[in-house]
Amino acid sequence: MADGGGQPRSTGATGGAITGSPRSRASLFRYLVALQLLTKLLSFAFNTWCMGAVEGFSGSMLQVTSFVDRVLYYREGFRRGCLHGGLDYGEVMMEKNTRLLKVARMAFPIGIVATTVGCIHELWKQKMKLSDPSAAAVFNFEDRYAQAVLISGLACILELLAEPLYILSQNLFLLKLRLISEVVATFMRCMTAYILIKNLNMETAVVFPLSQAMYAACLLFAYWFYFFSCHVSKLRCILPCRLQDWMDYDRKLWQTCVMFTGQSLKELVVQKGQELVPFSSSYLDDYGIVDRLGSLVVRLIFRPFEESNRLKFAEMASGRSPQMVLSMRTLLAQCLKINCLAGLMIIAFGPGYSYTLLRMAYKEKHCDDTTQLLLILYWFYVISLAFNGTLEAFLQSIADDSQLKMLNDFSLFCSVVYVLIKVLLIGYAGAIGLIVSDAIHMLLRISYFVAFIRRFFQNSCTISMHQVLPSGWWVLLFSGAATIISDMMILNKESEKTYWQTLPLHLGIGASCFFLSCAVIYTRERVLINKFIKVHRHAD
Repeated sequence: MADGGGQPRSTGATGGAITGSPRSRASLFRYLVALQLLTKLLSFAFNTWCMGAVEGFSGSMLQVTSFVDRVLYYREGFRRGCLHGGLDYGEVMMEKNTRLLKVARMAFPIGIVATTVGCIHELWKQKMKLSDPSAAAVFNFEDRYAQAVLISGLACILELLAEPLYILSQNLFLLKLRLISEVVATFMRCMTAYILIKNLNMETAVVFPLSQAMYAACLLFAYWFYFFSCHVSKLRCILPCRLQDWMDYDRKLWQTCVMFTGQSLKELVVQKGQELVPFSSSYLDDYGIVDRLGSLVVRLIFRPFEESNRLKFAEMASGRSPQMVLSMRTLLAQCLKINCLAGLMIIAFGPGYSYTLLRMAYKEKHCDDTTQLLLILYWFYVISLAFNGTLEAFLQSIADDSQLKMLNDFSLFCSVVYVLIKVLLIGYAGAIGLIVSDAIHMLLRISYFVAFIRRFFQNSCTISMHQVLPSGWWVLLFSGAATIISDMMILNKESEKTYWQTLPLHLGIGASCFFLSCAVIYTRERVLINKFIKVHRHAD
């Protein structure tokens, strides 16, 4: 199971010679696209089936994902911290991998504490204190909610056992390992839930925690099996038995991880504060439908951009020099232009096909005018997500400790302002206010990132808006107008029969506009697109 098609070399060290092959780095973007495409489409298809076939699906699934996300929210800080401080190519590979693992393993004991506190907090919210008679039900597995919480906690622990090796594989660019493990784990999660619901008629409150535990177990098996198959003899350093061995770690790398973790925890606190904001259930349902569909598109298109950019920025920042700074500026400008191009494509074709997309995903159940309007607004919000992801990845790759602390403080400030704006706008605009407040939040963050980048490139030319806007963007205005007119005048939404009769022509107009736009933009931005492909196919 050699990653990227190359056979892994092995030594007696902690992954001493296990590296991402040139082919795996050359396939960086392709693997990330495949990962998002397979996992997100599989999950989306399964969730869509559950919404129509399982009563109470949304609530049960939301409880599980919300609990796991809250408990494991901090681990993103370890991932980014190890990527920020772990790519040092002047260091011997064996020493680098050992240094990474000794810090990455600290995510496990912290996660155990977080999981325990999270489980107690969830049970406490349901008034299941030890002094209550219901406490016996908790420990005897008689209460369904208690079972769900404890099984979700077990799933978190299983994921945490794989976390150090996930971080190591991230820094070694073992993308094929991640692709196979996450796709298989996602498939097993969906199949487990399907079997439990369809054949065993198990309650949904327990089904989804069990499926999440299956997902975590698959990840745990995949990562440990891969590194054991590489004959790594010192994986025991991940979970040492002696306390003094736990205290043997790189202090500087640990401090970097702590700073990123602090940022994650601040964001989590603000998210918990948002739960205190009074929402109308109808607002939340409409927003949830749009967010699930819109975020699927975002993850499929922009998440691979963001992750590949994060890896490339961290790789380039590890050997900073005047020439490298200029190269980073060029790469950043190219990435922003590609993001702008993709965002403008979504804005051009999203509004004209919002109804069609809703109809395909949810049939006629959620195709009302309100939901359609929300989805149209979401397409305009998407471009801010694209810029935010790339700019944040760049900043976190080049910032020093003091700058990261300033970023943490500003992120907290933005989040507090975001909650206040959300409370204000929901009262005036309902579900529309949720999307508008999200957009304002992103614009605040982008403004800070832009100001930081201007200071960083003070001795060279800064990146202007003209450099970010792709040539030929005007053809997207034409395409957007044509598809909206087609949606209003050609697509007949009055009945099932007329809808399917007029849909092919509507899709044909969109396809023609899409290919025309691609042809015009490619002829004008051929150099940019070829450079972008070359950068993301670079092999050190």
